[in-house]
Amino acid sequence: MIDLAQTGQDRTYLNPRIASVSVVEAMGEWHVLVVENGVERSQSFIQRGWAESYASGQRRRLDSRHV
Repeated sequence: MIDLAQTGQDRTYLNPRIASVSVVEAMGEWHVLVVENGVERSQSFIQRGWAESYASGQRRRLDSRHV
């Protein structure tokens, strides 16, 4: 059983200064969307808590880069 899967899909945005982290639920999975340097990455999780924990760590990482 795989508990963690990466979509492998990246999207590029015009504004490379965009940085954000969001958590969304779709079809029974939790997806964390991380936009950094104009590129969106997606990480999928089966459990909501895992997704929220990962998202929290990504927010801290992005915030520390802007200090």
